[in-house]
Amino acid sequence: MKGYELMEANQVINRTRRAFPFVLSVALMCFLTLAKMGAQVTTADIVGTVTDPSGAAVVTGTATATSLATGEVKKVNLSGTGTF
Repeated sequence: MKGYELMEANQVINRTRRAFPFVLSVALMCFLTLAKMGAQVTTADIVGTVTDPSGAAVVTGTATATSLATGEVKKVNLSGTGTF
């Protein structure tokens, strides 16, 4: 009976050794997919300068940005050089 049990144990070990690269590959793909998903950014910066028709900077006022997707509105005051 011992020979049969030993052969069965060796078969289990061989199956495990053959399956290990596959399991490792699947785990690595899952890790890389999750890492890439975490890198998604949902914010942005908008910068610019407000000028009048002659090209001079508008030094007082506000700049308004509206999200077309959500309708969210953000207003900022212009700096002394017309930038926002």
